[in-house]
Amino acid sequence: MTRRYITTAIDYPNAAPHMGHVLEKVLADVYARWCRLQGDEVRFQIGTDEHG
Repeated sequence: MTRRYITTAIDYPNAAPHMGHVLEKVLADVYARWCRLQGDEVRFQIGTDEHG
């Protein structure tokens, strides 16, 4: 079993959300789920900004 920590980039509020934001999160989620199906231990954290 492999341990994995998967993250995504922080979304910056300098423009409206677009499909690029969605694509990154969906691909990361799919990869995390696939790794779990392979028996890996996965922590999946979407990028956040607590100080801004």
